[in-house]
Amino acid sequence: MIRIDSVSKRYPDGTVAVDRLSLDIPDRAITVLVGPSGCGKTTTLRMINRMVEPSEGRILLDGEDIRDRPVNSLRRSMGYVIQNAGLFQHRTIIDNIATVPRLLGTSKRVAREQAAELMERVGLDTALARRYPYQLSGGQQQRVGVARALAADPPVLLMDEP
Repeated sequence: MIRIDSVSKRYPDGTVAVDRLSLDIPDRAITVLVGPSGCGKTTTLRMINRMVEPSEGRILLDGEDIRDRPVNSLRRSMGYVIQNAGLFQHRTIIDNIATVPRLLGTSKRVAREQAAELMERVGLDTALARRYPYQLSGGQQQRVGVARALAADPPVLLMDEP
């Protein structure tokens, strides 16, 4: 479970992006944050994976404060699909998807095999594997982002406007 406990994010210029948010997200639940542009949805997701540090409050993952985990370990344990896919433009589609498994020590061959399976799972033709992100439509790029987020079979999947 993810517990967000009175979390706020204030920036040095006085902007309050999130103000005392408390929320419990149970295991195996799909939880959607809905609100107008600028209300803190993206900032909240970025605080969960420590891309942004809260100004106050705490976030617990399975009862453990996320600040007690090394940030790289925390991020690699979560899938994250960002707005506009956030793909590595200099890497092929198959290697974009295989990124996290490779970081976790999976061999290149196995990571690429798993990436090809994920391409099919998200509805991408494996003939696109050797292409680069700029050669795909926006929707195809977003599916690559989803496949990459699923590649390490994470217990938490954060999706920002998927």
